[in-house]
Amino acid sequence: MSKRLPKTEASGADPYAALTEGVLHKVLAGELAPGERLTERYIVETLRCTHAAAREVLHRLQALGAVVVSQRRGARVVSAREAPPGEVELVWRQLLPLLEAAAGGVFSAPARGAPAERHVATVQALKRLGTLSGEHRLAQLLQQIALQRAIVSGRS
Repeated sequence: MSKRLPKTEASGADPYAALTEGVLHKVLAGELAPGERLTERYIVETLRCTHAAAREVLHRLQALGAVVVSQRRGARVVSAREAPPGEVELVWRQLLPLLEAAAGGVFSAPARGAPAERHVATVQALKRLGTLSGEHRLAQLLQQIALQRAIVSGRS
């Protein structure tokens, strides 16, 4: 059984956390490819939820950096067009040392395992460094970058 994606704060009381996690798992497992359209209908049918819940999931995925929403095209899984791997990698390499220095620790995440499992470990390591450093916003930004790395280039 694979590890579940990290839950949001207060996910026990948050009915949308599991739905968002479900879609993220599909994206990281490759069931939804970078650039692929993601519709409310797909979310409703796949996760058996309401359209209102599906809209909330899309908003959360957008906030996480996993999807891009445009008025004319709807929602699409982030692709190399919106998150060029070279640029994403450059930002990762510049920001991660700042968080490590502030935390007095070193980032480490496993290089093996399924993409979702690697992403879980990455997010947990970034949260740990964010807590140690008090730089929670920087850790959150790096979590968004890590998600885009995992989606677009298969790295976490």
